[in-house]
Amino acid sequence: MARVAFIQNIMVESIGYMAMSAVLKKQGHSVDVFYCDPFNQQITLQEIERFHPDIVGFSVLTPSIAFLLDIAAKIKARTGALTIFGNIHMLLCPDLIEKPCIDMVCLWEGETVLAQVCACLDAKAPYYHIKGLWVKENNRVIKNDMPTDLVDLDALPFYDRAMYDKYSFFRHSEYLRISLGRGCPASCAFCHSAFLRKHYGGGKFVRKMSPERAIAEIAYQVAQRKKVKFIFFTDEIFWITKEWLHRFLRLYQERFSIPFSANFHFTAIGEEEIKLFAQAHVNNLIFAVESGDEEIRAHLLQKHVKDADIFQAAAWMRQYKIAYVSSAMFGLPGMDFDAHVAQIDFYRRLKARYVWTVFFQPYPGLRLTEHPEIRQHLPADMDFSPTVHHDISIKGKEAYKLENLKKIYFLCIIFPWMSRCLIFLSKFRIPFLFDILFMIHFSYYIYRFERVSFFQFLIHVKVFGVNPVLCKARAFFDRKKR
Repeated sequence: MARVAFIQNIMVESIGYMAMSAVLKKQGHSVDVFYCDPFNQQITLQEIERFHPDIVGFSVLTPSIAFLLDIAAKIKARTGALTIFGNIHMLLCPDLIEKPCIDMVCLWEGETVLAQVCACLDAKAPYYHIKGLWVKENNRVIKNDMPTDLVDLDALPFYDRAMYDKYSFFRHSEYLRISLGRGCPASCAFCHSAFLRKHYGGGKFVRKMSPERAIAEIAYQVAQRKKVKFIFFTDEIFWITKEWLHRFLRLYQERFSIPFSANFHFTAIGEEEIKLFAQAHVNNLIFAVESGDEEIRAHLLQKHVKDADIFQAAAWMRQYKIAYVSSAMFGLPGMDFDAHVAQIDFYRRLKARYVWTVFFQPYPGLRLTEHPEIRQHLPADMDFSPTVHHDISIKGKEAYKLENLKKIYFLCIIFPWMSRCLIFLSKFRIPFLFDILFMIHFSYYIYRFERVSFFQFLIHVKVFGVNPVLCKARAFFDRKKR
């Protein structure tokens, strides 16, 4: 049987890897996952060599592409294994298959494509014909058509979370990350959802497990870990229809008392649904409002959510004692320092327990990336290296002011008495101060809403805070040497 290795460079359980592993193991293949720390690559490379993989899989998001290409080349040199790249960045940039370290690109759902590849490897049969796969053969690239059928989520085996248990970070975790569906019906300009729906054949891509299958998945995962105290549902939106939501929440309430977090969906939702959430032990819901300006939200971001609906849902949340967190997006066209200061009042009125701030990242394939103001200033060699708080992409003479303000935005919202001083200080180049202030309230977020242990928190700081800084420093000195 085939031996499959999955590689990742972030300390987060990959829903995709767990789903594919469950399918592959059911067919008898051997699967393992390897976390690769950029400053301890040799350890990971030695572990992969000992595993003797036939094929190595890489789930590629844009910020990870440079690192994964580098580690893939090293793995191929040491093992000679086939490599297959997938996920959103490869759907957008499949021509990366021309890179010597890439043998195949998966352009469809991995449970289908990778399972067929492994079956062919096991039978020592050709795999060049598989739909949804681009593959190299004799110095040419075979570009197969896409399938038409999507995975039946109810028919999939339960996620293989056990493969992560070799890492103490996951083995001793008291929270679970679970996905109950795929896709989002919205078409926000800063998100790939519209592209994914089109790529996978339209609205049918947006789907959920049945409420009964979802409850069975949760029960299985809870039984595997035995000490679960919190669940985070990672779906882009938690529900598609109110009928599904009602059925799921009632079943969840009957079966579990574990608090959970999920992404809120601004649809025609009423007080009845909010009350059901409270009865089902929801801990917090994520209000991704992105902007405190309704016009910017609707016209620039194409997120058609009215202020009145946001504040009404928030009022119901407070009434039923449900915590909620929100978001503010920086780095948008036409949004300067003063415009973000002006929106602080919106977030104060919203009364969210936490406001997450992020710079818009002009990834390939996003409609907002094509905005003239962004295209005009976008560097040709844009680096999307991951950081705990992404840097601003479009650099201007006052970019540092926005970077400072972003880091202390939440403090300005919850502490009006200190906001004037913080806003004033944001106009000066003192990044170390703002990094410290950011880490203080970011630590609060991690402990309050991510429910990580102190050990996991330290790992988060290393992976998302320390490592990116060290990587940037190394890249800087490498350029100096050249």
